[in-house]
Amino acid sequence: MAARNAGVDTASYRRLMVQLETADRETKRQTLRAIRDAVEPVRVDAQNLAVRRITNIGRAWSRMRTRVVRAGASVTVRERGVGAGFGQRRRRPNLARLLNRRAMTPALDRNRRQVLKTVNRELDRVAHQFNRAR
Repeated sequence: MAARNAGVDTASYRRLMVQLETADRETKRQTLRAIRDAVEPVRVDAQNLAVRRITNIGRAWSRMRTRVVRAGASVTVRERGVGAGFGQRRRRPNLARLLNRRAMTPALDRNRRQVLKTVNRELDRVAHQFNRAR
């Protein structure tokens, strides 16, 4: 569950992702890795906050993963269900709201300035590299 208007300007991000499609493979890989690295402090902080602020969350449900896709970068729960029996998965629908309120949004708020600074630095690097290649 993503917080609304929580991160960078989405229109600029989408334009970047469209432009990356035309970039060479190495530039695209480096940029996506840099964006993932920029979001990493949010993931670590969200994991720690989940364990501290949500009782009985358990290790599996507190672990987070980072994704970078065309629509944006996100931090989500790694676990998608726990085994309830033979071939069944038990969901935890009440956990989404708790994770968002108590862990994910506060983690983003704490790290927003650092994430924006890192992403902007990467955008400047890509623009410089692109302009130098012309």
